[in-house]
Amino acid sequence: MTPRTPNFTSVQPPSTSIPPESLAKWAEIAAMVISSPLITETSAALTALGDQLLANDCVEAAHAW
Repeated sequence: MTPRTPNFTSVQPPSTSIPPESLAKWAEIAAMVISSPLITETSAALTALGDQLLANDCVEAAHAW
């Protein structure tokens, strides 16, 4: 049985600020990260990118990761 409400922990906004010009290149950044060997740090980097995008109201881009 699936719960009616998700049991996700609340996500705290990232403490660092990334310039909008850099966030606009999210697809390019993600492509570079994915093309590197997939290790734990790769997953963490993609998650951090998604968190930053979400914190900057780029919901669709954040959802991609």
